[in-house]
Amino acid sequence: MIEKLQHKYALSRQGAADMIKACASVTVTNIVLMLPAGILYTLISDLLKNRLGRDRISFYAVGSAIILLLIAVANFMQYNATFLTTYRESGVRRTAIAEKLRKLPLSYFGKKNIADLTTNIMSDCAQIETAWNKHRRERKRTFRRREAEDLNSKSLP
Repeated sequence: MIEKLQHKYALSRQGAADMIKACASVTVTNIVLMLPAGILYTLISDLLKNRLGRDRISFYAVGSAIILLLIAVANFMQYNATFLTTYRESGVRRTAIAEKLRKLPLSYFGKKNIADLTTNIMSDCAQIETAWNKHRRERKRTFRRREAEDLNSKSLP
């Protein structure tokens, strides 16, 4: 799987491993974001059954605080796993490209304009970064749209 990701997205081995970690952290974050709906459901259930006493209020207060903490930790982990590793991998890619350019013979650069070559290479790196970030956002939007469609189809008679 790591080799497939390396080839498809032009990643280093560490970049492919970080991509897997990023996907896992996004999944965990999405699951954690479902917890408030669960606690709200139990609160409404208690309100409808008229079972909301002092012990239940403290349960909801502590539960809400724990959920907020979990959301903060999950989002922090997701941010580190997605955005920071993207820029780290971009640096690795640019370094690898510079190393390959360094190994080319000087006669190659006599035939080509250095400014054009550098512009093309850095523009390609930027496009790869943008493509991955855009792909991740579109995947998230698609997931949310499908989730909303599922909820709408279940609520209809």
